[in-house]
Amino acid sequence: HVSLPALCELKLICPDSDAGNRIASICQNWEMPSLQKLLLKDVLVELPIATLPRIKTLHLEANRYSGPVHILMGGLVDFLVSLSSVEHLRVAVNMLGGFDREPDEYAPVMESVKTLDLRLQNTEVASAPSILHYIDFPSIESFKVELGMRDLEDLNGVLDNLNFITPPTSITTNVTVAIGRELEDSEVVSPVYTIADWCQQFGDLKSFRLESDMENTHGLF
Repeated sequence: HVSLPALCELKLICPDSDAGNRIASICQNWEMPSLQKLLLKDVLVELPIATLPRIKTLHLEANRYSGPVHILMGGLVDFLVSLSSVEHLRVAVNMLGGFDREPDEYAPVMESVKTLDLRLQNTEVASAPSILHYIDFPSIESFKVELGMRDLEDLNGVLDNLNFITPPTSITTNVTVAIGRELEDSEVVSPVYTIADWCQQFGDLKSFRLESDMENTHGLF
């Protein structure tokens, strides 16, 4: 039994999948009454039941690089849904493995999430199912997506793949799209117009921000 009454933030990084399985339960008997923020990389930590509803912020990164699979999709969805009070969620995960759900079965809901930050590292990951396809986020007020694009000609298909289970119209009031490559073919529809069309699903946005990392690219404009 470990008592950490003042601990408010916990960070666990585990680059080795076997070690991740071993240390996942390391905190199971820890008393952490002040814990509100989790930062996890390649590990899904097992927390005491009393701690789960106290978590307000979660940053989760997994399966980002080639090598062994650290977290399967089914375990990821179950873990996220267990955090019933998370308001600020950042997820950078390559969704691997299956997640079985009957056709008429409702998707799990994370109603507490107000801010959702989704990071999709490359075109392959961005074109595959993400957590938006498996978890319902009906209460989000701010949505940010970071796209690592191999070729911006794929942007239209990638944005079409970002579908919410509950339509975000009049729910999400702040949207940020961050893209990491410049469009080089002048004959292709400008990504600015592609993004504008995609944003129509959000209804009357109060804030929209378009980012492009100038350190890595020449930008979109």
